[in-house]
Amino acid sequence: MKYVALLRGINVGGHHKVPMADLKKCIAENGFSDISTLLNSGNVVFSSTDKHDCEELREHFESFLESRFGFSIPVFIIPGHEIESLTMENPFATVNITPDTRNYVTFFRTIINPLPKLPWTSEDGALRFLNRRENILISSLDISVTGTPEAMKVLVFHFSKDNTTRNWNTIEKLSKLL
Repeated sequence: MKYVALLRGINVGGHHKVPMADLKKCIAENGFSDISTLLNSGNVVFSSTDKHDCEELREHFESFLESRFGFSIPVFIIPGHEIESLTMENPFATVNITPDTRNYVTFFRTIINPLPKLPWTSEDGALRFLNRRENILISSLDISVTGTPEAMKVLVFHFSKDNTTRNWNTIEKLSKLL
């Protein structure tokens, strides 16, 4: 069974450094195989011979990562088939892509409720919540309006900090590693 682990808040601004080679070794030492990392921001694809409950797997990852690296690392575990299904569905197929468009997928630990009626657009028209799947929110940001890709503050305001966001390009690359 293939899984994707998304680690939140590592290797950002020189804080919480986690070298990808050390991360891969740590995951392998905990019984997982076929480990690939993408970028330096905590995107990991791995296999297990057993099917796992994602919540139990998340707790296990957070425990062994904290013991290895010495600080808490929030982890989000997504079954590989969910990432593959999401990319096959391509939730951004109808979005007008420009050089200022940033498409995001945000993963929450729990089902996100309540949500504004979808699709939802911010007052300035920069951020749009397009769609959702239980604990996944699909959004698109036009940085020509805001001048910055800083949409996370809006997500925290509407929901919580208990999420992690990836650019659509990263999700597509993770899908190819599965």
